[in-house]
Amino acid sequence: MQVEIRATNEDGVPALYDFFRWLRDDQDGPGDVRLANAAAGRPGAMGALEVIQVVLSQSTAMVSLAMQYVSWRHSRGGGRHGAEFTFARASDGLTVAVQGGTDDDVRRMLALLAVPPEPPSSADQSSQAPE
Repeated sequence: MQVEIRATNEDGVPALYDFFRWLRDDQDGPGDVRLANAAAGRPGAMGALEVIQVVLSQSTAMVSLAMQYVSWRHSRGGGRHGAEFTFARASDGLTVAVQGGTDDDVRRMLALLAVPPEPPSSADQSSQAPE
């Protein structure tokens, strides 16, 4: 499962870089974490729209990612002055905005993102089949 993490505004970009370094340097962190330019492939996108891309081997690894986020927030004295991130599951685009790293934020993130996406129904597949 691939998760993309973005800052919701330019003020959050330094915090995004900091969180990326935290994930990359954590020995218990995800094995595949990279910083990518999300503007590639988006016509008309301006500026450097960086995104952290994390590949998780199983949905239970989402719990570990959420705990790393909480640890990072707490290590920074409760956060980065309102830096808000979105965590999005790449397979279906499900997105959760998280600002404070509170227990409620983490529970909401896990309730949505740790559950695997439903496979497409047979009706969806047949409507996409070539004629």
